[in-house]
Amino acid sequence: MVRLSDLVLRKRTKEKPSTLLSDLDIPDKESKDAVLEDVYNEGCSYIESNVRQVKKGEVPDVEPGKRIITKIVDNARVQDALYLKALYTKDEKDPFVTHLMNVAVYAVKVGVGLRYSRDDLVRLGIVGLLYDLGMVKVPQKVKEKKGKLTPGELERVRSHPEMGYKILSKLGPSYKWVADVALQHHEREDGSGYPKGLKGKEIHEYAKIIGVVDVYEAMTHARPQRKHFLPFLAVKEIVQTQKGRFAPAIIKGLLVQLSVFPVNSYVKLNNHSLAQVIKITKDEPLRPTVRILFDPQGRRVEGKEVVDLKSTPLLYIVDSLFKEDLPS
Repeated sequence: MVRLSDLVLRKRTKEKPSTLLSDLDIPDKESKDAVLEDVYNEGCSYIESNVRQVKKGEVPDVEPGKRIITKIVDNARVQDALYLKALYTKDEKDPFVTHLMNVAVYAVKVGVGLRYSRDDLVRLGIVGLLYDLGMVKVPQKVKEKKGKLTPGELERVRSHPEMGYKILSKLGPSYKWVADVALQHHEREDGSGYPKGLKGKEIHEYAKIIGVVDVYEAMTHARPQRKHFLPFLAVKEIVQTQKGRFAPAIIKGLLVQLSVFPVNSYVKLNNHSLAQVIKITKDEPLRPTVRILFDPQGRRVEGKEVVDLKSTPLLYIVDSLFKEDLPS
């Protein structure tokens, strides 16, 4: 079994992420929330436009996506806020659209952890918005089927990387990497993926990142047949059940960058108290510092009751919450 503590994060450059990214200078919380909504909604609208174009047999336009991703890459606070929104967005009008937007956000953050250059981060985010467009060609009744797929239906689903490659190849030689990642995002490190059974260095590195982030995003969002996984349980599941299928350094980047309990997120403790995360430490991401909002009886706690879970072994997090799940 691979232990998370044993995974080694590879350094990509000598530059620290903070030298590549600038903080967003917005004066008040309401303005920040508005900017956040604008960036997220702009990304979703771009994906919706791409879906319409693909259905009509047209080629997506990369430039609007590049502008959206550049906004994210150039603003560290926007990255963190978008991650929180992507992780805890509850009302999904179109799960396919939000899935692609969330994958793009997650991929950029993992790329930061791998110390990618600014240009690589932008390219990684762009491909996150585009990589799964082959799914548009899969019949809706197959995508929405809740029961077991027939062999024929499974074959249709498994053909979507090749259909995505065909669609995105029309972007031309300058964007061959986008088409390659679309083709390879279901390939796996040990050769167990599809459609070609590629291994290790045969797989484009962007495709390795998109592949694991794609799985993580799906696991951390509810589906009709199951609840969502807590982020740390999703990573644990990936590590324990898919050992060898993903590169250890990329899983490490996933764990480190996609904080299992992000600052400002809401959590439930084992004593039934409800709290908000106010500080995390990368050496013990499962035991952040929290501010208690509601006591075990559901009563609002007045003042600031702060608990460092690293120093309180009898208390621990049992679930993550949406803001609307808190008592009114």
